[in-house]
Amino acid sequence: MNLYNCLMSSASVFLYNYLMNEVQGLSKAFGKAIADLRAKRGITQEQLAEAIDSTNVYISLLESGRRKPSLNATILIAQSLEIQPDALLGQVLTLLKQKSADCDGGMKV
Repeated sequence: MNLYNCLMSSASVFLYNYLMNEVQGLSKAFGKAIADLRAKRGITQEQLAEAIDSTNVYISLLESGRRKPSLNATILIAQSLEIQPDALLGQVLTLLKQKSADCDGGMKV
């Protein structure tokens, strides 16, 4: 393998790992937002699951960041939590920004 291919392969692996970490971070932020909103409204995982015609295991997986919701599930969850989907996603972005600020000491990159 020549140097160019080696560097491109390394860059591809780096980019893949970076994107996977970002997706995992997004999933965890989404799960935290759901858990926070659910707790504020006094709703159990079972009640939320029933409201979206799913299982408490699915809600648990979402809240732990081990599962990514479909667009339809996101809409149903938002409706069940009495929040607009864009407001739910706004909370997710806020959590991601907080995490980013915590990781880089508040410095802008």
